This record gives sequence, structure tokens and C-alpha cells, in this order.
Amino acid sequence: MPTDAAITSQAKQLVHRATEQASEYAGFLQPLRDWILSNFGETGLIAAYLVLTAIVLLVVGKIGKVAFSTLKYVAIPALALAFIGSIVLDYSFFGLLPVTVTGCSLVLLFKG
Repeated sequence: MPTDAAITSQAKQLVHRATEQASEYAGFLQPLRDWILSNFGETGLIAAYLVLTAIVLLVVGKIGKVAFSTLKYVAIPALALAFIGSIVLDYSFFGLLPVTVTGCSLVLLFKG
């Protein structure tokens, strides 16, 4: 079992790598920020930040909607159907689960 010191050192390494990656991406975006500032000024930079925030929120919202739909139409019904099927039929829960997940996935696919 890892000690607290080992866990702490691993966490520090992960944070260090994450900051290195973030600085690489920030270095990539710095010329774009400078270009926006030189051509459009501070107002243009604020507008760019607002547009970027709106795009990020839109993408996160769509991912959340897909995750919720998957949970609502695939995971919960598939587990319930597999449980009920294992009680009624001679098949085990784990034997029915792939079939019910496939069936619920097809329902979600055709539902849109």
C-alpha cells in the first residue's frame, strides 16, 4: 500500500506535468491574444473571451445532454430489464445485460 509521501510526490508530479501542458497551450494562444489586442483593442479581447466562453458552455452542455440521455435511456432501463429478466428467465443478470444494453441503445439511436 502506498505511503502518504509516495501519494504526495505522485500528485506533485501530476500537477507539474499539467502546468507544463497548460503553459504549452498558453504559449500557443499568446500570439492570437496579441493579434486581437493590436487589431481590436481591449474590447475585442473581451468579446473574444465571451465567444470562447459561449462555445465552451455549448460544448459542455451538449456533452451533458448526451450523458444524461445515455443514463436515462440506456443505463437505467438496461439494468432494470436485465434484473427483471434474470428473475423471470433462466438467464443470469450478467448474461442478459449485454442484450438489454444493445436493445436500449437501439431505442436511443432510433429515438434521436
